[in-house]
Amino acid sequence: MTFVHLHVLSGYSLFQSTATVEALVAKAKQLGYRALALTDHQVLYGAIPFYRECQRHGLRPIIGMMADVVLDGDSGAFPLVLLAANEEGYRHLIEISTAVQMGEEKHVHEAALRRLSGGIIAITPGLNGRVESFLAAGEVAQAKETLLRYRQLFAGRLYIAIQRGERTRAPYESALLRLAEETGVPVVATNEVRYVEREDALAWRCLQAIGDGVPLAHIPEEDERYLAALDEMARRFADLPEALENSMNIANQCELHIEFGRWRLPKFPVPDGETADSYLRRLCEQGLARRVPSADARYRERLEHELHIIQTMRFSDYFLIVADVLAYARQRGILTGPGRGSAAGSLVAYALSITDVDPIEYGLLFERFLNPERVSVPDIDLDFPDDRREEVIRYVVETYGRDHVAQIITFGTFGAKAALRETAKVLGVSGREAERVMALLPNKQGVTISQWHRESAAFRRALRAL
Repeated sequence: MTFVHLHVLSGYSLFQSTATVEALVAKAKQLGYRALALTDHQVLYGAIPFYRECQRHGLRPIIGMMADVVLDGDSGAFPLVLLAANEEGYRHLIEISTAVQMGEEKHVHEAALRRLSGGIIAITPGLNGRVESFLAAGEVAQAKETLLRYRQLFAGRLYIAIQRGERTRAPYESALLRLAEETGVPVVATNEVRYVEREDALAWRCLQAIGDGVPLAHIPEEDERYLAALDEMARRFADLPEALENSMNIANQCELHIEFGRWRLPKFPVPDGETADSYLRRLCEQGLARRVPSADARYRERLEHELHIIQTMRFSDYFLIVADVLAYARQRGILTGPGRGSAAGSLVAYALSITDVDPIEYGLLFERFLNPERVSVPDIDLDFPDDRREEVIRYVVETYGRDHVAQIITFGTFGAKAALRETAKVLGVSGREAERVMALLPNKQGVTISQWHRESAAFRRALRAL
């Protein structure tokens, strides 16, 4: 193998790519690649699905991102491709992405990047990069200065991307090659992948138009940002074999191992002289005496059974933390729910006032909630009023540390009707005509346009009539 794709965006770069992680990896495997990078814009949402998918197909996963960087004294943010060479680099990418997503400024400053550059390989992004923009404007001195500043940040780990299509080359390519020779920064062949197959170019342009809220005609035509085959890339760079070889060199430097199956739960600050296990037991015994004053042997045996399982599975800290959060909420007069789901089957949760349902009285099973034969992290749903939820989150952050608190994200996708409606807009189809076609789609969850196109002759006729 003489080439690896190192600049690849997926659908996790919202409105910037039509490629799914699954399709990218499957195509790379089909084309004979043994490694592939994922470099979504500003985010690492797809990192774990991509890593797992590559492992499933026997490819080496290279985790990266395209971050918008502001150099000191510069007036704007420009992208830079950052690849994790190892675990340190991956942690730094996580920190960069988190800072970008959580901060008011949607970019990373040079000072922060200087602190977080360890374990990261950087590649100029080609089109829209700071160096390339200067060269396109004929400002060679400024381009060289920018490149040297990048080189200071990533000493020995900076590469200049050379991007070529089958029929196109950047007008500033020769200047870029001279700059590489003058500064000693090696070049690497890349092809900024935004869709999987060449024929997906129109769909990608439609997606861009939808994202920008403009007609399709405003999006320039092009069809070269697909996952090109090895022989194609070899032809494009026949006169620049070192650029191909450097993509392999970079891939070989990226040795990232992500460990799964190990829980990283924060520790509860127990009183001096206590362990999490002993403190949990003491609180449970006190709580049970308070909630069930006449507790018989059934309660005592059940409590001992649950505590044994919880301690064996090392979840004492988890229960203490959940109980602490709910105690704080009640102290602040924040309404809490009575508990729902399988957690209601836990006597420990009841004794700690995490739930308000006595599992013995109602014959609820603890094993539905926590079972050593089916190892999984306990999941206790907590309910708070919408207008006071932020107070609880703030308490958790202040008590257990911002680096131990994360928000859950959900991703929305276009359903069949929404996809048709938005595509019709950018294509200039009237709303009435679009509604007529959408009315032929069934009101069933999960039905795709391509599936219904195969199954419905009326739908096919209506589309042809547009």
